[in-house]
Amino acid sequence: MEHLTVLGSLALMHLLGAMLPGPNTVVVRFYGAILIIVLVQASAWYAFVALALSTRLARRCYRRIRRALEGLAGAVMIAFGLKLAIEARGALAR
Repeated sequence: MEHLTVLGSLALMHLLGAMLPGPNTVVVRFYGAILIIVLVQASAWYAFVALALSTRLARRCYRRIRRALEGLAGAVMIAFGLKLAIEARGALAR
């Protein structure tokens, strides 16, 4: 989920940057404004996620699927590890 926040922040920075006439006109205040926008956006997103996942319904659903979710996450990590090992072995063979 945090990737969506980063992508949204990058898109916003690109949009605001495209409105500037040229690279020589960028001022420190602009970068400060971008930093504040990114911080506010990220903080709002994580606050929303924290509040949404702290409800009784979300906790109850998580308790029900926790074991399967953790197993799935473990399988994905093992798959990534195997992929890295295979790629490393291929790179060493060259």
